[in-house]
Amino acid sequence: MDYEMQRNKTIILSTKNEIFQFDIEDIIYIKCETYISFVKLVSEDKHYSFCKSLKEIEEMLETYGFLRINNNILVNMKYLKHCKNKPKRCIVLKNGIELVVSRRKWWALKNYLNKSQ
Repeated sequence: MDYEMQRNKTIILSTKNEIFQFDIEDIIYIKCETYISFVKLVSEDKHYSFCKSLKEIEEMLETYGFLRINNNILVNMKYLKHCKNKPKRCIVLKNGIELVVSRRKWWALKNYLNKSQ
């Protein structure tokens, strides 16, 4: 996968009171809890939260190398370091964060990685 297409592209997400513009290449992952989505950026330790469904965000980012690894997490595959299947299915990101991959999405992840080679 060529992640150069992320360069100079942005996504706009808004809260009730604010509008944020994020560089797509700076997003590590987006996690959803109930009806709130949290954006995790490379350069910051905090998360930004939005009342937008993960499905909506996934549709906005699907052409930029993002992959849904379970019902609640959408990952920028640019930051994937490696995958492991034992003791649990997970991916490890370049910053050391481990995220669990669901059984169904494990096969989608493998297919994605095979296509990227």
